[in-house]
Amino acid sequence: MTNLRKLREAAGLSQQQVADHLGISAAAYQLYEYGKRAPKNSRLLKLCELFRVSADQLFADPEQWHSIVSTEDALLSLFRLLAPGDRETAIEVLKALGGLNPDGQAKVLGYTGDLAGNPGYQAPLRAE
Repeated sequence: MTNLRKLREAAGLSQQQVADHLGISAAAYQLYEYGKRAPKNSRLLKLCELFRVSADQLFADPEQWHSIVSTEDALLSLFRLLAPGDRETAIEVLKALGGLNPDGQAKVLGYTGDLAGNPGYQAPLRAE
């Protein structure tokens, strides 16, 4: 679990604080950070909640993790620009996109690019 230390430090927490959150000793938590022991599922879920990451992000190698965080930050920034009603539509589009194979996803991207370039389908500008 190579990312535990980075996540803990980014959150400004000590090993003891994380251990307290998990209901274990600091020594037991250190075993997780050093990769000597894996947490039980219940503690794994608590770690995910504490650091607001998925289990995949806890286990990903550091380079992959940085890429995941950057991508999620970009998605969240774009999502926040949407009007509240448009957010539900975006979620539905992402769900549908996730159910397509790469060829289907490529067609969707091409189609949305065509629509976005057509003035008849562009949303009116919103005052910020």
